[in-house]
Parts: sequence; structure tokens; C-alpha cells
Amino acid sequence: MKKRLLIIILMIAIISGCSSSNNSNSNNGVTSIDEYRERILDAGYTIEQENEKTASLIGAVEGIGFITDVGNVEIYLFAKNSKEYSEAKKTKKINGFDVICENNLCIGGVIPVPQELIDLFTK
Repeated sequence: MKKRLLIIILMIAIISGCSSSNNSNSNNGVTSIDEYRERILDAGYTIEQENEKTASLIGAVEGIGFITDVGNVEIYLFAKNSKEYSEAKKTKKINGFDVICENNLCIGGVIPVPQELIDLFTK
């Protein structure tokens, strides 16, 4: 009986350990342009306009500009292992403009991005 109980406890510990290690490795930052759009809307902000950007000019795969009721932001998706993304993440700049980069995505803009929109990207 004690042996069975010990085996059951060990199995539960192993299963719990596996699932908790997966959760601890997860990043809370945005992982897609669609997710960022949803975070903006879920936070109660209004997206007044969306503009597709010519992402290829900066080496990105996709780019969208959001005009919101708290300010403007552009978000760009880069290919995995792209040198342009690596450089932007390292220098925190794209074409001289400040950016924040995570998960192959960068946000920034000609006008500084409001803190509310930065927080939605990084948390």
C-alpha cells in the first residue's frame, strides 16, 4: 500500500514538474501582430485606423500602423533569425527611430510610442 502511494505521489510530482517548467519558460510578451491588436482592444483603447506598412523597406515580413485614441504605434514582424531583427534588437533602433523588440516583433514610430502601448507589447 505504501509503495503504491509513493508511486502515485511520484507520478503527480513528475507531471506537475513538467507542466510548471513549461509555464515558467513562457514569455508574456506579444507573439503576433494580431495578438497586439487584441491587447490594445482588450485594454479598452480604440483603434481608429490601421495602415499597412511597406515592411520590406526595413527587412521585415509584415508591418501595420495603428492610430489609437492614446497615440500611434507601428509594429513589424521579422523572419526568424533575420539580421535586420537582430540588429534592431541590439541597437533598439530602426532607421534612426527608437524601437522595442521581442519575439521577432518590433514596435516604434516616428512619434514616441505612449507608455500604455509599450506596456501592452511587453507584458
